[in-house]
Amino acid sequence: LFSTILLLCAGIVYSQGAKVNTAYANFTNATAELSKNNLEEAVSNLKEGAEAIDVAITNEKTMTKAKTWRYRGNIYAMIAGIETMSADYPDAIKIATESYAKYKELDTKNSYEKEVNVALMGLHDTEFNNGNIAFGEQKFAEAIVHYDNSKAIFEALNLVDSVAYFNGGLAADNGKLTEAAIENYLAAARMDYQAPYCYNRVVVLLKDQEKYDE
Repeated sequence: LFSTILLLCAGIVYSQGAKVNTAYANFTNATAELSKNNLEEAVSNLKEGAEAIDVAITNEKTMTKAKTWRYRGNIYAMIAGIETMSADYPDAIKIATESYAKYKELDTKNSYEKEVNVALMGLHDTEFNNGNIAFGEQKFAEAIVHYDNSKAIFEALNLVDSVAYFNGGLAADNGKLTEAAIENYLAAARMDYQAPYCYNRVVVLLKDQEKYDE
């Protein structure tokens, strides 16, 4: 009986390790298919890869491996770049960012730091641009989400995105989201980005808020 239990446990560990390998293979296949403009095949591989890696991060053995999170970041970063997958994976950029951040936490040797940082910068530029597009279309709540993601990505890079805070303030201000506007304006001002304008708007917003409370 004891030997049977050991075999079962070993099988479970192997199975979870196989999930990581499967996810990596799916990502590699998706990359190859995209290079050949085979979008349908790439999407199929990415869906399978995402499913496999999302199982792997819940297992106590594979969740502590840096490569598990790097593979997850790679898969979701690629998903984020495919417009036809956005409906099924609306949080792909956020998931990729969190996965890369977890990788950086676990990989004390910084083996793939440059590769991961390049990927994060690409995600940041995409998401910041998405915020600007949403702002231009007066979709202010949507713009705030994109700017918040931009800030989170920079945090994963140990950087601070003062412009995203300022733009988030503008978006919240225009969207009549007073608390978010004040929070973002104050953060930008403390970073000395457009500080006079930020403090002026905070004063105005606080005065307006007092009138409303009365």
